[in-house]
Amino acid sequence: MRKTLGLTTLVAGLIAASAAQADITVGFVTSLSGNGSSIGIPYARGIAAAVEYKSEVNGEKIRLIQLDDGSDPSAATRNARKLVEEEKVDLLIGTATAPSTIAMMAVAAELKVPMIAIAPVTGQPNAADQWGISIPQPAALLVKVVADRMKRDGMKNIGYIGFSDAWGDLVYNGAKAAEAEGGIKVLTNERYARVDTSVTGWHEEHWLYRVFRCMGRPRLQRCQGGGGRRGHQGSDKRALCACRYFGNRSNPQGPRGPT
Repeated sequence: MRKTLGLTTLVAGLIAASAAQADITVGFVTSLSGNGSSIGIPYARGIAAAVEYKSEVNGEKIRLIQLDDGSDPSAATRNARKLVEEEKVDLLIGTATAPSTIAMMAVAAELKVPMIAIAPVTGQPNAADQWGISIPQPAALLVKVVADRMKRDGMKNIGYIGFSDAWGDLVYNGAKAAEAEGGIKVLTNERYARVDTSVTGWHEEHWLYRVFRCMGRPRLQRCQGGGGRRGHQGSDKRALCACRYFGNRSNPQGPRGPT
């Protein structure tokens, strides 16, 4: 909490200093294209509405620069550097996917520019070098809620299917942390790429075979809007997808509850 308040104070102080000199320049990176666009486009609309609602602070105009990372961590890195080194932004905000957000956080820490992450990622290991703060709940907490529900429903053996990237790792590590607390056991760790538009055919059969080979127990699927999730969600009634209980980040307050 102290670390969060410290960074918030730093951002507020930096903005106040900027306001005394010139416009407040905010660099915003989101995914307007690629597999993360189902989340990135609503983010773009949201920040546009925010600037429309509050376009200045203490009489100083907020200047928003928005760039598309194409759901690519390399592009997110280039965008963050461009915003800091060329546009001289006072604050970074981004982005739609966890891998790209992690890439941006690394640039923010290196160039020592405050950043607000809008994907559930962890900050720098060294608290003294903490230049970013993540607004959503961390993946470990997200998965813990799902795991607790599974325990209440009497489920013990879980098969995990998720992205083959940093976000998939965060969710899997959260599942293993929940396993360490007892009550469930994670039996599989199956992955697929974000660029996969479908998770059907032999992929689906292969995964379900491996999951159900472990006594036919439920699966824990990572949840995020878009991508290959559409191909296999609900393809077998025996398979428990975390989305069945808690939806996804693009519908956090829907009937399935928050994630």
